Amino acid sequence: MSLENPNHQIRPALPNDAFQLAALAKIGIPGYPFESVYNPESVADAILNGEIRLVVDSRDLGILATAVLGYSEEPMSEIKRVLVNPCARKNGFAKHLSAELFQIASDRQRIPWADVRGDQIGMQRAALYAGLIPISLETGKHVVYNHIYGNDDLGPGRETMVHMTSLNLTQNDLYSALTQWPKETVRTLAKNLAESLNPAPKNCDSVRAYLTSAKEVKQRIALNLELIQLKHASITEDIEQVSVENGEIIMIKPDASGFITKPNQLARISKISSEIGLQIITAYCNADDLETVSDLINSDFSPAMIRPWKNTHSSPAKWQVGFRLTFNHYDESLHHIHLDPAVSDKIRDITSHILDLC
Repeated sequence: MSLENPNHQIRPALPNDAFQLAALAKIGIPGYPFESVYNPESVADAILNGEIRLVVDSRDLGILATAVLGYSEEPMSEIKRVLVNPCARKNGFAKHLSAELFQIASDRQRIPWADVRGDQIGMQRAALYAGLIPISLETGKHVVYNHIYGNDDLGPGRETMVHMTSLNLTQNDLYSALTQWPKETVRTLAKNLAESLNPAPKNCDSVRAYLTSAKEVKQRIALNLELIQLKHASITEDIEQVSVENGEIIMIKPDASGFITKPNQLARISKISSEIGLQIITAYCNADDLETVSDLINSDFSPAMIRPWKNTHSSPAKWQVGFRLTFNHYDESLHHIHLDPAVSDKIRDITSHILDLC
């Protein structure tokens, strides 16, 4: 696909692009927790193994932008790592890359979605342009270890992500499911959704002390995990699958976060997560799964975000709620947000309707 400038084109990434892509990542997303993006060998291996990645290639300047489509046998495909060289921003590259990946996912009968950084209004607009709809904010979902704006070094912080989707479920189905919840829990969800629009200011000194670097945080969590001597298996060098009897959590080591995949033994998983050094653990639950909702509430998890989701091709699409539990200076670690009005207005509208249920 050619862009407005005839010297620029969008094309699939090739393994021999790896050095340019790694260099682009260093200047475009400094402090990314998954440091393999800076390693040309890792980048080339991913492309050779079938990673769906596009680049904007300039005849004179080389690769100026890139984006990746997460792709598996599951129906949901994430548009991610949308990255533009700072010197080439505001040329529409992110918009066109996002739109192209949206189309690729749709052509392959997948459902495109994205978690877009809440501090980058340009990326939000790129997702809107591609056809994704904002649903809610997921506060503190990930860490970025280096926030630089102009001459200001704001250091590390937990990123608020905007969940954006192409999965078109009626909101009435969500509201109907929530009417079966305890009203106090519905109020908590509405409160958390509203507060996500105004995260508490971060304590830079505290954050720098706890979130020292991706390498150090990963090493600390890995060491603590070995000391506890739980059953675990490495999915990648950054990700561990940890089993606690019939419960299970995926721990993202450099991100100091975890995602519960089997919501059993919740109290023990929570205790272990805190001791290991995670800052947040999240469990996504179908809004109409009242038994799991009750278990999460009784284990002190708080409902904090919503999303439409489809787990398998054969299962129906459902509204899900993300329940979270936080530790280890999480509340002092939240980076600021900057939202496009279309994003904030949509989230306020959904929040208002949920509040009406109380």
